[in-house]
Formats: sequence, structure tokens, C-alpha cells
Amino acid sequence: MKIEGNYSLDIKLGEKDLTITPGSFTKLDIVEYLDKPLPMFNITFIDPTGAFTNVVPLDGTTGKLTFRFNSSDGNEDQFKLMTFKIYRRFPIVYTDMGNSLTLTGMLDIPNVMAPQYQRGWVSIGLAGIIQDIAADMELRADVGTGIGEPLTIIQPRWTNLMFLRYLANRVGTEAASGVFWFVKNIAGTPGNTLVFKTIYEFLKRKPKLYFKEGKDYAKDGKTIPIFNTEAIDNYETLGVFGIGSANYAYFDYYTGEVVEDQIKLEETTFKRLCTNFAYDDKLKVEGLGEFRLGRTTAFMKDWKPAVAGRFAKTINSLVKRWITVPGITNINCGDVVHIDPTLGATKMGTEQYTGDWLVERVIHHFAAMYGCKILLTRPGVDTLVPTTLAKAGLGQ
Repeated sequence: MKIEGNYSLDIKLGEKDLTITPGSFTKLDIVEYLDKPLPMFNITFIDPTGAFTNVVPLDGTTGKLTFRFNSSDGNEDQFKLMTFKIYRRFPIVYTDMGNSLTLTGMLDIPNVMAPQYQRGWVSIGLAGIIQDIAADMELRADVGTGIGEPLTIIQPRWTNLMFLRYLANRVGTEAASGVFWFVKNIAGTPGNTLVFKTIYEFLKRKPKLYFKEGKDYAKDGKTIPIFNTEAIDNYETLGVFGIGSANYAYFDYYTGEVVEDQIKLEETTFKRLCTNFAYDDKLKVEGLGEFRLGRTTAFMKDWKPAVAGRFAKTINSLVKRWITVPGITNINCGDVVHIDPTLGATKMGTEQYTGDWLVERVIHHFAAMYGCKILLTRPGVDTLVPTTLAKAGLGQ
């Protein structure tokens, strides 16, 4: 099936076109994540004859959906091609209105949640380990630099999903080295890529896209209009629970002692995206507890990088912002984008919530029109007025 509007969309069920009329197509969301391994989809369409609801079973030939899409003004090299495995089917039968069918699933990547592998690496850098796992999953690998020392490590009869999560929660050399890992689909590029990088590497990038709220955006193909926006400040809640520091303790296997330590907010070293943390210095509430983390090993000689990574993920999520924009395919989670201040727009578009943001989630939404809802995140706000909010050190 090919749908034309402000977008072009081809859908295949297995190897065959999904033969439903555009008028029967009620919803399609394709969601990409920074903090989850695989993109997901959700589609609902009217099935008046019951062909898909009652007749077509999900099997090896019909258990996959392929989407090829782009905005109507996009270039040929900006088409996204994504194949998903259907995991759930929700057929609904109405006595008077016919049938509808909802399908949900995840990007079709082999060897993620099965099988379990029992294998090891001897004195191999983390990049080599990730590349081996990516090859199992038929993916390209995009691994950050400087993540950990060469390892001698065993994958103890775990799936690749379990092992990647284990590595991401424990490795790193930067003081704020929280690792994000996810599968990325790049417009105009066949196949998919396994990304395994620290927050620091994402945040030091220059903005990829520029957005502006209001009607006076530049119509030069460089600035993208924002139709709707919503900001979420989390600092009041997190301040109560002690975002001023991360306290932790672990058992040092080599010395036989319990080590207690602390990482303070001002000690984090990654580049900030704003002038102030959304944390009130006057609160003086510390102690975001990591508590008892286990014992040291040859792999985990010091738990500080792992704790700092979790801490960095927390503080980089203090403020979030949803924006609704025209459909765009050349954006990915982990990109940095810039929102320009706009005179005459809402206060949200002129003061605290402008500047650079990290892309955490992208929802490609198709109905009568194609649009994107994008979740942005960063540690705080921009302000020039006197405030008790902790300084973040913009531009470090």
C-alpha cells in the first residue's frame, strides 16, 4: 500500500503490499528511543472484510511489517526503511461496524532476546566486544571512544540483550560516563546500527537541526517550525530526594573492606546544555543513594564510573520538553538540536527553554498528515536573572 499526503508511505506485510485503503488507515506510530534498545511501532486500521482480522494468520511470511516513508518534500536519500516483527495482534470485531485490527511490534533484529550465548573475550577492548555482538545481530557498530580498558570477560549464558545491558551499566572512564545503547535507523542508509556511547559523547556534538516556535521561522529549509510544545520540570521532586550528590558503597574484594564514597553534582564534567541545573542550591539535600553495589572484580575495580554514569543520566533528565514538528526523517535519538528564541511567541519560546537539547525519543506519527513528536532532555534551564539554581557551566 502506498499513501500520499504530505508524506509518502509504503507498507508491506511480509513480501506483499498491505492492501488496505488510505481511508481505512486510522493510526500509525513508529517510535525510536535513546533509553530503550529497539524502535517499536503501533498501527490501527479498519478491516471491513475481515481479511486480516479473521483470515490471515501470523506466520513466517506474514509476521513482519516493512515501512518505507518520507515527507513529501524530502529527498530520495532521506527515506527511512524499517522492518518490524509483529509481537501482538488485537483484532476487534463489531457486529454493525465491521472489524478493526491493531498490530504492535519491535524492529526485526536477529539474536537479541535469543539465543543465549556462553563465550568469553581475553584482553579485548570494549569496541571489539561490541562489534562482535553487533555482527551476531547483523548490525553495524558505532562504539564510543575511550570506554573502559581491555577486558577479560565472560558472557555467562546470557542473551545479547542481557549482556549489553550489563556492560552499559558498568563501563566508562569519564566522570559522567553513563552509557546509552540502542539500535538506530539512519534515513537513506540500508540496515541498522548498534550505538554504544557515553552521554559525554552525545552532548559534545554540535546541533544537527534548528527549530523555532511561532510563525516567523525562517523558511529557508534550515529552521523547522514548532507547532506545539510542552515543558516538564522535574527538579522539585528530584531535589527532595537528593540530587546534590550520589552516595554509594561497595565491598572491595582485594582489601576486604567496605568502601563508601560520594560524587557531587559540581564534580560532573560533561558539557552542559544550559546555564543552570534545575536544582536549588539552597536545598542542600544530598544523597541520591546507590547503596550497596556488590563487590569489586577484575572488571569492576572501582564502581565510580558506573555510579557516575547513572548519576549523569539522572541529572541530564531534570528538564524535558516535548515538541511537535512537521514530519522529518533525518533525526535520530542522541542528536543535539537547537531551539531558537522567538519574539512574539509564547514565553516558553523566549526564555528558559531555548538553546541546545538532547533528543531522547522520536515519534513518527502518520494519520491524515505526517508529523513528529520529539522528546528533548537536558539538566536545567537558561536564565540571566539572579537565581539559587546551581550553576551548570554552559559550554564546558
